[in-house]
Amino acid sequence: MIERNWKKYNENLVKRGEIWISKEILQKIKEKNEEENKRGRPYKYKSNLIKSILILKNIFRLPY
Repeated sequence: MIERNWKKYNENLVKRGEIWISKEILQKIKEKNEEENKRGRPYKYKSNLIKSILILKNIFRLPY
């Protein structure tokens, strides 16, 4: 019978669901939004961003 390190196994399961986004990318998005500093019409998001979010939604089986 194989002995398992259940603590490590559980930690690996948790890590499997992590998503990493670099601080530089988040900073660029924030700076761009601050540059526009607009009121009224909503922002236009790039199609790549929308596709990426939909892919993550499907991978993690998120509702809505």
